[in-house]
Amino acid sequence: MKQREVKVGGIYWANVSGHRVQVQLDSEARMSPFSNRAPSYHATNLQTGRAIRTTARKLQGEVLWGRDGEVLMRK
Repeated sequence: MKQREVKVGGIYWANVSGHRVQVQLDSEARMSPFSNRAPSYHATNLQTGRAIRTTARKLQGEVLWGRDGEVLMRK
């Protein structure tokens, strides 16, 4: 995904240790003003509850919810 498509607080699909899981972005990670790296985010793996750090590039799409609360496939 592109950085402009990502919102803090959103739930996204991501590959974590080879598994496709849902992650929730908690906050944007602080970076040095002299860094030329892509911005990263602090996120929570919703399957395990563990904290991870990811970039917008590693996210695979926003989680879409159906009318009855079921998770739909990504775009």
